Parts: sequence; structure tokens; C-alpha cells
Amino acid sequence: RGVTSYKGEFYQVENSDIYPKEDLSRSARYFVAGSSEEAMRIAAEYGDAYILYATDRKSLREHYQTVNNYAKQYGREKIPGAILVDIIARETSEEAYEEAYEL
Repeated sequence: RGVTSYKGEFYQVENSDIYPKEDLSRSARYFVAGSSEEAMRIAAEYGDAYILYATDRKSLREHYQTVNNYAKQYGREKIPGAILVDIIARETSEEAYEEAYEL
């Protein structure tokens, strides 16, 4: 970040910078995924967002609540959450299900 110069084979730039500057306060930088107790604690202490693998609503709610309870212990506010959904596309539904079961 900041002013930089570059001299390459095909182009060169001197004292260049990028504008407008990125507002890092508005973007998550550390996305933490995992449903283990340790992963939830790491997300609560260090994560800018917690990613849950798509499952039933009850489990999602419980994991997210657990992470936010841990976050309070670390003096942090509510951690933004996201749900990861895998899409398996194959020629037929049977092939897609077969692939999913192999995961």
C-alpha cells in the first residue's frame, strides 16, 4: 500500500498510488470457518466474520450464538456470519448426488 514505482519489460510507473483508498473498516479481512469448539473460539477472538457450513437452522443458530457468546468474553461485539453452500453440478441429479455422497 502507498506510493510505489515499477520498471518492467513492457511498462513502468513512477511514484504511483491508487485512489480512492480502500476503507478497510468496512470490509472483513479474516473469515474463519469451522464448527469445532476451537474454531468457534478463534472466530470469536480474531475473526472479522464467521462462516458456517450449510446445515439445519437449529445447528446454524446454535453455532452462531456460541461464537457470539465467546466474542463477548473477548470484549467483542457480534461477529458477522455467513453460510457456505456447496453447489455440485453434473449432467444428472443422480450423478450430482453420487458426487455429494463421495465428499
